[in-house]
Amino acid sequence: MAREGVSYDEVERVCEQFARDDISPTWRKVRDELGTGNPSTLLRHIKTWKERQHAAFNTDVELPQSVVGVIKKAMLEAVDNATEKQEAALADSNEQLQESLKALASVEDQMKVLEQEKNTLLAQSEAKILELEKQLAASQRQADDLTVQNKALNNKLDEALRVQEIARTESAKAQMQVERADKATDKAEQRSEELRQEVDQMKAALTSAEKAAATAEAVANEQSKAIDRLDAELAEDKQALTTLQSRYDNLLSRYEEAAKTEAKVQEQDKQINRLETDILTHQRRYEDLLSKYEACTRLESATTARLAVLEAKNSQPVRPTDKPSKK
Repeated sequence: MAREGVSYDEVERVCEQFARDDISPTWRKVRDELGTGNPSTLLRHIKTWKERQHAAFNTDVELPQSVVGVIKKAMLEAVDNATEKQEAALADSNEQLQESLKALASVEDQMKVLEQEKNTLLAQSEAKILELEKQLAASQRQADDLTVQNKALNNKLDEALRVQEIARTESAKAQMQVERADKATDKAEQRSEELRQEVDQMKAALTSAEKAAATAEAVANEQSKAIDRLDAELAEDKQALTTLQSRYDNLLSRYEEAAKTEAKVQEQDKQINRLETDILTHQRRYEDLLSKYEACTRLESATTARLAVLEAKNSQPVRPTDKPSKK
C-alpha cells in the first residue's frame, strides 16, 4: 500500500526530471517513480510545483498584468476544481472499495464456516443413517424369525386341539357304551340267570370301556397341559414381539430425527446459496467502483493534458508590435 508522508522536495525532484524529459507530471507517474505516496498528497505537491513554475514563468516573461492575472486565475481555478473533484472522487472510491473488500472478506469467512458445518452435519447424518439401517435390518430379521416361530407354534396348537377333539370324541363314545351297558345290565337282572353270560360279557366290555375312557381322559389332560405350555410360550413370544415393536418405533423415531438433520443441512445449503448471491452482488459493486476509479484517472489525465496545452500557449514569447518609422 502507498504510504503517506512523501515530501515536497521528492516530488519536486521528479517533476523537474519529467519537465526536462518533456513529460507531463501526474500523481500516478510520480508515485510510480518514487514507489510510494498517497494520491492526495502527491496531487497537492504537484499543484504547488506547478504554481511555482507559473510564478517563475510570470517573472521571466513580460506580459501585461491583466493578461497574466486572468491566465493565472483561470489556470489556478481549473487546477483547483479538477484537483478537488479528483480528490473527492478518489476518496469516495477508495472508501467504497475498502467497504466492499471488508464485506467480501466477511462473507467469504461466513461461507467457509457454513461449509465446514455442512460437511460435519453431512458426515454425522450419513453415520447415523448407516447405523439406523443396520439396526433396522437386525430388527427385521428378528421379527421374521419370531414370525416363523409363531407360525410353528400355531401349527402345534392346531395339532393339539385336533388331538384333544379326537380324545373328547372317544370319551363320548365310551360314555355311550357305558350307558348301553347299564341298560343291558338292567335287562340282564330282569332276565336273571338266562342272561348271566351276556351280563359277564357286558361287564367285560364295560371294564374295557372304562379303561378306554380313563386313557382318553389322561390323554386329554396331557393335551390340556401341552396347550397351557403353548399358551405360555405364545405369551412370551407376544412379549418379545412387543419389545421388538418398541425397538422398531425407537429406531423409526431416530431415523426421522436424522431426516430432520438432513433438512437442516438443506436449509444451510440455501443460506450458502444466498451468501454466494451476496458475494456476486459485492463483486459487481466492486467492478462498478473500479470503473468509477478508472474514469477519475482518465479525468485527471485529461486535466493534466489541458494544463499542458495552456502552459504551452503561455510559454510562447509575445512579440512587440512594430512602431511606425519616422521619415
